[in-house]
Amino acid sequence: MSATPLAAFALATAAALATMIGWALAASRRTWPPKVFGWAILLAAAAMLLISSLELLPSAISGGLSLPAALGWVVLGAVLVIALHYAADLFDLGGNRLGRSALLVAIAIGLHNVPEGAAPMAAALLSWPAGLVTALAVALHNIPEGIAVSAPVLASGGSRTRAFWFTAVATGGEIAGAALALVFSGVLTETRIAALLALVAGIMMTLSLVELAPSGWSLVRRRAATLDA
Repeated sequence: MSATPLAAFALATAAALATMIGWALAASRRTWPPKVFGWAILLAAAAMLLISSLELLPSAISGGLSLPAALGWVVLGAVLVIALHYAADLFDLGGNRLGRSALLVAIAIGLHNVPEGAAPMAAALLSWPAGLVTALAVALHNIPEGIAVSAPVLASGGSRTRAFWFTAVATGGEIAGAALALVFSGVLTETRIAALLALVAGIMMTLSLVELAPSGWSLVRRRAATLDA
């Protein structure tokens, strides 16, 4: 049983708003043990890997893509993440490093969230169970993502309000992705939905392995972390 486009959009939006929970956690106090951040990020990485390999990719293949085609879209998603990673490094010039990092993280997460926001909706259009599982995984990963955006803002001396708006940028990217999927739901054939799921699987797996897992592990191993300016 598949969801209606509006119901699928509501599901994707709810998952996107979980990013703001991360902001609330980061803004609730100024000092956090590093393991809180580290284990949250590692949990998100594990959830993204599992949902990508066990739900999104199989759904893409069952939706009409051949295995080579699905893997091609996965590789494209991986290339997009790596290109964005190096683009952020390229523009990492002078100034307040923490403040600059906060802006780059917000923009980068907002951009990668566009296809990620479409994932729960696309999955729900194929089947409700797939949509619910995908939305849950995305929501779990969005909480530490909200922390990842808010923490550099607070660490650079920014206010909780400023951290809120930076996090809203990242959240908005995901909602925009769901909105685009809603607008074009009429032309989203099963094969196109399958391609989108495979693309997002590539994005999520690469983010987990290249960004989240190393960051989470480094925080778990660190003795103390503070968000004080």
